[in-house]
Amino acid sequence: MLEKASEIRVLILKHLRGTLTPEENNVLQEWKAASRENRRLFDTFEDEEALTQEMKDYFSFRKEAARRRKEVVVMDRRNTRHTWYKYAAAAVLLIAVSLIAFFLFRVNRAPSLTQTEKWDTAFNKAIQPGKNGAILTLGSGRQIVLDSVANGQLTGEGNATVSRKEGVISYQESNGPDKKVVYHTMSTPKGRQYKLLLSDGTAIWLNAASSVTYPTLFTGNTREISITGEVYLEVATDKQKPFIVQVPGMGKVEVLGTHFAINAYPDELQVKTTLLEGSVRLLVNDNKTYLLQPGQQARCSNDKQVVIRNGNTEEATAFVHGFFYFDKANIKAVMRQLEKWYDIQVSFAEPVSNRTFDGEIERNLTLPVVLNMLEKNGVRFRLEGNRVQVQ
Repeated sequence: MLEKASEIRVLILKHLRGTLTPEENNVLQEWKAASRENRRLFDTFEDEEALTQEMKDYFSFRKEAARRRKEVVVMDRRNTRHTWYKYAAAAVLLIAVSLIAFFLFRVNRAPSLTQTEKWDTAFNKAIQPGKNGAILTLGSGRQIVLDSVANGQLTGEGNATVSRKEGVISYQESNGPDKKVVYHTMSTPKGRQYKLLLSDGTAIWLNAASSVTYPTLFTGNTREISITGEVYLEVATDKQKPFIVQVPGMGKVEVLGTHFAINAYPDELQVKTTLLEGSVRLLVNDNKTYLLQPGQQARCSNDKQVVIRNGNTEEATAFVHGFFYFDKANIKAVMRQLEKWYDIQVSFAEPVSNRTFDGEIERNLTLPVVLNMLEKNGVRFRLEGNRVQVQ
């Protein structure tokens, strides 16, 4: 345990000096990705003096932290269920406890650098994470690839202009003579995500393999759009024009102004709507109505049965903040997220592991680093090109 802590300290010191090797950087990134507390602690190390003082505080509490954590590790092994635990970082003591807990949890399972090398983790060969990018399909059928377009006005259709600024597409009403309603579709392939501002000010974040179809201007008594995949919306308030989202596999979500997330991927067993702020009304099969309160989640199965329960808002919005978030997720659910973000093909060898996963992983890590982290929790992978087999 002490040696592992010292190893992380050496890696941080090398990071401050700019002398990390690619393999050492992988180890450091894995440690950072294990918990928010590790990342907060890392961010406090602005120079070597700060690092020395912080690690002194950490070592002064290691014995008590070890005593507490050993009990948890024993229980975890008995249940064969692996969890990334998180502690509040309100004080240096709690940060230190979280750090030592991480070391103890992984001390018997952390691989050597030679094991890491089998994943071909050289930066020029590893499968890279997704990035900002999308395809904008205009009413005329013309498509604009948004991955690398420059800032400024892109086009104009109907009575609106389309512009890009700092990676965000937005719409503004123009004074052109054409008043007809024109619909656009923004779609994100696997390995892409994007943000969109509608003409009314509503913000939409699209996860990978998702789409949204919408009018360039809202001219009627309602504001209606349709989505596929996973999106997060912050709807601009307009009491005169309710905002309506057409959701495949569920029906309609109607709001006046609110923050909510929808996961409607076709390969998921349920369509999930999670409310963060305000209120929404679900219309299922046009004859059943359900009201959601903040913090609640509606799950709609293939037979249109709806269950309302307390939702995990962090999980629902994790992709917006740059994380994968797992809440008692089995390995198939985990791999569905990785498949979309890294644009890979996943297969499973029988029998499929029944382990579940909790916690979060940064989405900016390469695929081999993420697979390494999952391997330490009881599953194995075979990686060939962009194909991953869970063994």
